[in-house]
Amino acid sequence: MDLVFTEDLQDLHAAPGKQNRDPHSGTSDPPMFFNSRRSRKHTTRILCTLVKALNAYANSHRPPLANIIGIELLNEPDPSSDTDLQSWYISTIKALREIDSTIPLYLGECWRTGQYADFVQKMASPSLLVLDHHLYRCFTTLDNSTTVHEHIKALSDSSAPTPQLFARVTETLGRAGGGLVVGEWSGGLDPGSLSGKPGEQGEYVRTQVALYERYCGGWFFWTYKKQWAGDTGWSLRDSVGSGVFPYRVGLHKKRESANDDGRRRLRKDKEKDQALGKVLSLVNVHIHLRPSEVHTSYWAQYPGKYEHWRFNDGFLKGWDAGYTFLDSSSQSDPYGRVTELGFKGALAMKTTQDHGKSYWEYGEFLQPSFVTSGSADFLCLEHGFIQGVDAASRDYQASYCS
Repeated sequence: MDLVFTEDLQDLHAAPGKQNRDPHSGTSDPPMFFNSRRSRKHTTRILCTLVKALNAYANSHRPPLANIIGIELLNEPDPSSDTDLQSWYISTIKALREIDSTIPLYLGECWRTGQYADFVQKMASPSLLVLDHHLYRCFTTLDNSTTVHEHIKALSDSSAPTPQLFARVTETLGRAGGGLVVGEWSGGLDPGSLSGKPGEQGEYVRTQVALYERYCGGWFFWTYKKQWAGDTGWSLRDSVGSGVFPYRVGLHKKRESANDDGRRRLRKDKEKDQALGKVLSLVNVHIHLRPSEVHTSYWAQYPGKYEHWRFNDGFLKGWDAGYTFLDSSSQSDPYGRVTELGFKGALAMKTTQDHGKSYWEYGEFLQPSFVTSGSADFLCLEHGFIQGVDAASRDYQASYCS
């Protein structure tokens, strides 16, 4: 039997003192985490011990295990004030970074995603900080009185609040060297939201997948299975078996991509040039404009001095980074599964010579309408880089996965 290692995100689901009122925090007692300095300090020590143990275990293998993708500090914290939680986050992150300066750290955002994105941005962490958002649509009176088709529209319409929030937060976090994941979601809905029409629950699930694939660095379905079979909203096994959840998500390689001959390299370069000529901007421009021309037209809406050649440079860097990632990940999986690049904005920041420092002046991020030449340079590169990664993924899919 082939042994397949999956990515491992460690999550502290129940902290000493209990961090929220829900029973999944370990006890039926009232939450005391934010009222107890001892509980908070003890939790920090637990997380430090966990990081040390994970590093020791990973390094005991040859080669060292590389599938530990991060530590989540607290699951669904419910603080008395954001200041209390953020103060604990800052001190705990500092303690963990002293042990391992590179391990990604995941933060629960109390369903105040925008506020905590601003918090991450102001921290300017040298290593990856990721916000964990949980999305369910079956626990409130409003959710339960909303039809499944209204839920679908609210998640698929790019002008609706949730997609708008994801787009804005992903951009903010990427420019801070971080990212966004949906750490819990499901296909569960109140029976009153369903009309009984065939396929409606499956459409709801696929709509969520499309949203998360577009904006997030990753996502986690809750849960793998339940004690009793048959729940297609909450059991992944039953959901896949009934066709509600797609049998496959993402790229699956069918043809060899590694160690290809020179013709493949020539074709890839040709496709790169063609993709560079096809990428469209969000503005309404003629379809035959090259991306560099489209990009120039887009940023002409905002005052500032731009070096638009950086868009082309970013596009090529993004294409190469995307292809390198796709090639390397697919070679290690015996079933042809391909891991795609998730935190594109964070990687774009790291491709700049100053690691994105040109994004910041006076300690605050400058919006496009207020950019100066320094931050404008990075905006040009970032715009191209992300489009280059996406173009590489589309080309890889067409060439090796179809």
